[in-house]
Amino acid sequence: MKINRIMIGLAAAGLLGLAYLGSKVYIDSRLDLIDVPVAQKELAPRSKITEEDIVMVKLPKAYLPENIILNRKILIGQYSLIDGKIPQGSFLYDSMVETLSEAKDYPSLLLKEGQVVYALEVDLKSTSGNTLVPNQKVDLYFSLVNNRLTIVDQLIGNVRILSLKDKNGKELEKATDIPKLMLVALDQKLVPLLTKAIQLGDLIITPGSFNNDEKESILIEKTPLLKVLYER
Repeated sequence: MKINRIMIGLAAAGLLGLAYLGSKVYIDSRLDLIDVPVAQKELAPRSKITEEDIVMVKLPKAYLPENIILNRKILIGQYSLIDGKIPQGSFLYDSMVETLSEAKDYPSLLLKEGQVVYALEVDLKSTSGNTLVPNQKVDLYFSLVNNRLTIVDQLIGNVRILSLKDKNGKELEKATDIPKLMLVALDQKLVPLLTKAIQLGDLIITPGSFNNDEKESILIEKTPLLKVLYER
């Protein structure tokens, strides 16, 4: 008798489970539930979106607003706009994010902590005819006259190029084009020193000699240029 009750209970539980699963499948099919990415936390302006910033939730397709991004992979690596934050739990719309190439202020998005964007006017002479490309590391030399003696030495090494522009301020289309303006990532503490060196001497840009060093914008402490720059 006891065994019969157990068997009946198990059968009833099985039927309830099947009924639940059946109703769930039916409801899901009627609602057409799909996975939708939403912000897992509040995203400040100019935040780079990572895997940890997104959580997937199931929602009825029919109830979703237009222009939201449904593909999680598309969102990863994009940036929130400069003039707005994304609230926690919010859908992510096309109008809320942009890629690095779409961002007008994209050079600043490539900076590391303590760096600023510094613009250098360049020409064929200052680059010594070298082909330069974004993300390349270069060394900054200066030719400086002091007491009728010309000093030529390296001042800053391993400076990362952010962008290269032509005379109209447009990005270079080909690596062989001669840039007119070069935007670099410079240690903010070196801005006054580099500005003074540009005023007093001639800039010479060469391919970087510290390419295996992760540290960027390295001041050459032993250069005789420093003494002259500090004194003048």
